[in-house]
Amino acid sequence: MVCSASITYTPENLRELNRVINNTFKMPRKLIYIGVCIALMAAGASKGLNDTRGLALVCLGCFLFPSLRAVENTRLNTLIKQLNGRVVTVKYSFYDDYFTCWDGKEKNEFRYSSIIKTVKKRGNFYMFPNEEQAYMIDLSTLEGISEEKFLSFIEKN
Repeated sequence: MVCSASITYTPENLRELNRVINNTFKMPRKLIYIGVCIALMAAGASKGLNDTRGLALVCLGCFLFPSLRAVENTRLNTLIKQLNGRVVTVKYSFYDDYFTCWDGKEKNEFRYSSIIKTVKKRGNFYMFPNEEQAYMIDLSTLEGISEEKFLSFIEKN
């Protein structure tokens, strides 16, 4: 084993994980969505709020705009409810060609080649196997290696 680390999932950590996933992969879609909302409101305003169609376009843009965040948070809220007040710790062990995750019940092994992107943010490291999920690692829990060497090791693999 090269090193180990862990993460304790709390509602706060899950919110941060959700934010990083959304900002890493969904930003272009978010910007397009926001652009559409603004275009609807602008088209409605140019038609005039006294015109039924103009008012409808402004209302539609205003209605859709906050729904973006609701859609993003649907999965997050489901995960937080599943925790049901529990705190879940996932322990990671990193080897030369693969890493393992153990949550106290189940142990899984993954190849580094399955990771499509990595991100370091706010003291955590994220390894993405796809655009919808990430392995979140609290860098302060690293054992057996410095943060700098760990990041270099992951990037090489």
